[in-house]
Amino acid sequence: MRRSSIPSAFLTNRASGKTGMALALEARRRGADVTVVHRFIQDVPVRQVYAESAAAMLDAVLNELAQGCDALISAAAVADYTLDANADKIKSGQDLLLRLKPTKKIIKIVREAYPDLKDRGLQGGDQCR
Repeated sequence: MRRSSIPSAFLTNRASGKTGMALALEARRRGADVTVVHRFIQDVPVRQVYAESAAAMLDAVLNELAQGCDALISAAAVADYTLDANADKIKSGQDLLLRLKPTKKIIKIVREAYPDLKDRGLQGGDQCR
C-alpha cells in the first residue's frame, strides 16, 4: 500500500496484488459474488473498489462488510507502519526525519467488528490449500 509522506512523494511496498486477484478470480469461478478492494484496478470480471492507502482500504472493507458479506479473504500486504503526512514541501539538501506510526490492522478491526464472519488473513509465505 502507498503511504503519502510529502505532497509529491510516497513510500510503498513491492506488493503486486496478484495473490488477492488470483484468489478473487478463483472464488468467482466457483460461483461467488466477489468484490476486490485494492489499488490495482484491472479489466477483470469482479467488482473492484479502489483504495490508495491502508486507511482507505480499511474504510472500504468496513463499508463493504456493512452491506453484507459471507466471507473475507485478506491478502493485502499492508505495512506495519505508516508515515505521518507532512503538508510542507521538503527542501533538498537538509536532513530529513520521517515519523512512523503503527498502521491499524485491518484484519484485527474486522474481526472485532464482525466476530462471526468467516475470514482468512494471509501473511507472506502462507500457502493456500
